Amino acid sequence: MLGRGATSVVYLAEKTGSGKRYAVKVSICDREKLRREAFLLQKFSYPGIPCAVELLESGTKSFLVMEAVNGKSIGQRMRKGERFSSREILKTGIALSGILCYLHAQNPPVFYRDLKPDNVMITERGEIYLVDFGAAGTEETGVEVRYGTRGYAAPEQYDGKCDARSDLYALGALLAAMAKHAKKRQKRGLWRVMEKCMQKKPEERYASAGEVKKALRRLERKRKGRKTLRIFAVFAFLTGGAAAVASRMPWGQFPAADEWEEQGDLWFCGNPVEEGSLPNYQKAREAFLKADHLSQAGRVEQELVEYCLADDAAREKMQMEPLLAEFYDDTQQEPEKEKRCRRYLAVAGMYFSFSEELARENDTDAMRKGIEVLEKAAGENMEGQWEAVIWQRLADACYLGGKSGDGEREQDWCQESFLYYERLLCSRQDGNRRKNLLRAAELALQFDMQEKAEQYLNEAAEILGMEEDIFYQQIRKRWEEAG
Repeated sequence: MLGRGATSVVYLAEKTGSGKRYAVKVSICDREKLRREAFLLQKFSYPGIPCAVELLESGTKSFLVMEAVNGKSIGQRMRKGERFSSREILKTGIALSGILCYLHAQNPPVFYRDLKPDNVMITERGEIYLVDFGAAGTEETGVEVRYGTRGYAAPEQYDGKCDARSDLYALGALLAAMAKHAKKRQKRGLWRVMEKCMQKKPEERYASAGEVKKALRRLERKRKGRKTLRIFAVFAFLTGGAAAVASRMPWGQFPAADEWEEQGDLWFCGNPVEEGSLPNYQKAREAFLKADHLSQAGRVEQELVEYCLADDAAREKMQMEPLLAEFYDDTQQEPEKEKRCRRYLAVAGMYFSFSEELARENDTDAMRKGIEVLEKAAGENMEGQWEAVIWQRLADACYLGGKSGDGEREQDWCQESFLYYERLLCSRQDGNRRKNLLRAAELALQFDMQEKAEQYLNEAAEILGMEEDIFYQQIRKRWEEAG
């Protein structure tokens, strides 16, 4: 037995022959509650949410078969006296806020309503899972929303009210519990995030899980920046100062003053062609500060970096939209094609990453602006890996934009998304073939292209493990029903 609750018991089961393990949740007294949980889980496809495999019913009992998570809950670790590192607390907060973003973005929004240490699992590889969706639902008022655990449930839940900010309260309480079981005292920045999550009045908390995630991301970047600087300082001391360090740098010496802006630009934009290469704003800041003279584009990049690294209070006094607009205009005048393309991708990424801030500042439609900038990059007609990266970014951005509503513009985005997924699949350059095939099949069905949908579903079926993918099963079922 893995666990026991008021209305169910969870067992670990092994499939005969394959040896594959599953978690099987058995209803004790509330079959309808387990059916609702199964219905929700079968809709979800997101890292950190266990997949629902099947709902079985026999006699008076129901059995929900789910993906087994091999790990320990945060609650179990606390009871054993284990201590958490600062890195683990931040990583947990970022992962959970991402899951909450996904749940709250459903139509209608899904509220988890019982976030607590016993419902968060961490595997040996550090993967973070949110388990037990028995309390989750779409209701905002009434008896249903009184789910929750004392000490973690938001105050309004006791009055039969709930919204997305109720989950943020519980997230703050969970992180606070981890901080009390930490290896060392946590920085004030993390406590400020937790305190804002746990304000008694919902309107005084963060407006969304996305805002919490961004705040925690900033703390993570600052922590990494401090660690990098400490390592660099120790290395410089041990090797006899900056001159000795310079002789050991990969390029043989420090860049000259007029080269620091170029270094800052590369750290700011990242390298979108190399897999796993992302912008590093802290290193960009260090490089810009070392430059004797910055061009106009360099000064704007420096201000954008400061915006990214600022805390919430400082950011409220800054304006991002004018900076992005100016940087975009400067980028169009950049004579070097590859640099121009790299900057287009950076601008689009910032429109998507800071969409909520931009909407508050000037009511900016960040999704539309970001897609327009990506289309500008596509117009550069880059080749090889650059082309694949641009198409992938456009396909994904248009797909998400298209799913954000039912208007004519959203339909156009869906159509554009389908065309870009088709280009990627035909080019065989895409590194996300599994996702691209399923999305192309889903969009083909949306536009009544049954043969196309069948083609992509058949190609997807050849990928190992696809038959057990919930998203694949849903699209296959829709295609069969449409046929």
